[in-house]
Amino acid sequence: MAEIKEPTPSGNAIMLYNRGMDAFNKDNLDYAITLFISAVKDSPGFVKARNILRLAEYKQLEKSSLLSVIIKKFTALLITLPVKSLLLLNVLQKDWIGVMAKAEDILKEYPKNVHILSQLANAAEMTKQEGMILTAIDSYEKARRVSRKNLRVLKTLARIYRQIGDLDRSRACFEDIRRYQPHDKDIERGLKDLAALGTIARGGLDDVTTYRTKIRDEEQSDIFEKESRLVKSKKDIEALIANTEKQLQSKPDNTNLHKKLAELYIESRDFSKAINTLEIASRLDEGDITLKRTIASVKVNQFDEKIKSAEEKLKNDPQNNNLKFEVQRIIKNKSDFIISDLLQNIKQYPSNLILHFKLGNIYFNTGEFDKAIAEFQIAVKNPQRRISSMNKLGLCFKAKKMHDMAINQFKKAIQSLREMDTTKKEVIYNLGNVYEEMKEWDKAIEQYKKIYEVDINYRDIAQKIENVYKQKG
Repeated sequence: MAEIKEPTPSGNAIMLYNRGMDAFNKDNLDYAITLFISAVKDSPGFVKARNILRLAEYKQLEKSSLLSVIIKKFTALLITLPVKSLLLLNVLQKDWIGVMAKAEDILKEYPKNVHILSQLANAAEMTKQEGMILTAIDSYEKARRVSRKNLRVLKTLARIYRQIGDLDRSRACFEDIRRYQPHDKDIERGLKDLAALGTIARGGLDDVTTYRTKIRDEEQSDIFEKESRLVKSKKDIEALIANTEKQLQSKPDNTNLHKKLAELYIESRDFSKAINTLEIASRLDEGDITLKRTIASVKVNQFDEKIKSAEEKLKNDPQNNNLKFEVQRIIKNKSDFIISDLLQNIKQYPSNLILHFKLGNIYFNTGEFDKAIAEFQIAVKNPQRRISSMNKLGLCFKAKKMHDMAINQFKKAIQSLREMDTTKKEVIYNLGNVYEEMKEWDKAIEQYKKIYEVDINYRDIAQKIENVYKQKG
């Protein structure tokens, strides 16, 4: 079976994916899902991002109460009905990428919607783009896990696997169908055809091995079962690592095996080995830019792990100055690394305004306000980051005691916000803080009241109002 290469995602999609992984690792699933959806809409063939998107959605679903799951499922069904017509319009227009984008919007509500997973998979196949068949297979397999007796999904997978030359997976699908339809003559015919093709393939290509021809004993069958699980146990991961390391002994230049091993190391939180393995893969495939971004993301995770470990030690010994210094040292090293990495990316992608926004946030958090201002003044040109950039500019000016300029930024941001959502409350709160610093009590209380009237529980707004009234006398 010829290797099918996954389409290379854009630099923006990689950045969204890495940010999504950061949020995912911090269990901020809502934000992670939003970022992963943006990544796959940007680069529809980004299988890795779509895979982790499903996992994030499944994890979020697991956290929901039974009633919540029922409501989500019912809501998804209601959404599916009107969206079907929109999907049909895209289908008629042969806008397969549009179908995939709309499918993700529905799956966000309920990721186990077999019909929509199948629509997504079919659209991916119909694009006819190189490598998109991997997205189709991935989505059909997700549908298969949800509904194992869905004959339409099984038959489609059997056909696709046969087309790409993965005869053993195709056979496995046909066998599953036969289990549910034992007297289907088409299935028997399909299995005979596969047997004939397999004989021809073995006779002409001795080196060809497919996924299941590697699985010749119980040990390998167990490996297959472990790999198919979305959430793996520690023992599963250890077994998979041992198996992959063994494969690499005979195929040391196989980039995909190195990637697979690195992912397993990441799952086991062994970041040092993951980084080393990814660096080997990067040297083997210098054209794969995703590897460089993944290495950077893993290094950040490694810093986070070290910070967490040091903070736990400090918690048990809070008066230990050496531990306090160690925590601060690791935090600074992390910031320095992220800044260096972002500067390299900006040099490579100077028009990527989100990178400037991200760098501005790092400078802001480290107290380098002049550098942060410079980055936010660039990032403000991005419509998606305009409000956030103005808010951060206001905070930078506030930190530098440039109150008039801070007020100007906050007011411009407020004027662009219609609804009293979380973002607007934050900007109004910040504006009130500036007036409070300036001891302009009436103006401060005017801003705080706007929040207090709609959300008394927002931050410390109740205390703020009480304090300002006391200051007014």
